[in-house]
Amino acid sequence: MKLNNELVKEIGIYPTVLLSLLKKQSKSIGEFFPYAKEKIILESDMKRGKLNSSLQKLKNAGYIETKLIGAPPITHFKILK
Repeated sequence: MKLNNELVKEIGIYPTVLLSLLKKQSKSIGEFFPYAKEKIILESDMKRGKLNSSLQKLKNAGYIETKLIGAPPITHFKILK
């Protein structure tokens, strides 16, 4: 996985890795898609706390939007940029 160095400087290594995983999972930018947090943890080897803080950084920086859909609720992501 090749990471964008400018993005790493802007938001950090873990959020950049997470954004790369989300982009790989998404079919197109601007549409919500399901991606369970448990699956992200398995694929990224991040701890839940690090995942949650990385998601918050990505939301605050305007890179992603999230919402819970379904029962049981699954996190859906939308990549904004």
